[in-house]
Amino acid sequence: MNKIQKATSQKKTKNVRLLLMGMVAVLILVEVFFTQYTRYMFYVVKCGGMPVVAHAGGKIGFGGSRPRYSVPGSYSYSVGAGQSYYCSQEEAENAGYLPDILTEEGRQRQKEIDQQNES
Repeated sequence: MNKIQKATSQKKTKNVRLLLMGMVAVLILVEVFFTQYTRYMFYVVKCGGMPVVAHAGGKIGFGGSRPRYSVPGSYSYSVGAGQSYYCSQEEAENAGYLPDILTEEGRQRQKEIDQQNES
């Protein structure tokens, strides 16, 4: 292999490496910035409307309380990283989430749950 062929081969290898690094960078950006919203849009289609959003925090929230979910139109309804989506309030409650008590509907639902637990 002469010097010209060797230089050309090294240049091609460098270009391939740069291309692969660029593709990895793009995939990382897509994962970080768009995946959460893609999941949200998937649930909009799956549920036939805006889904119930269960806020991040696992099964136990601050102070030992269970985390809450928000329904479309409520004050705390927002889409962000680490949230789960459900098609109905019942699905969210079965997954261990409580209603958002910032809305009147949420306070009423919480009262119903408390009454069921007392019985």
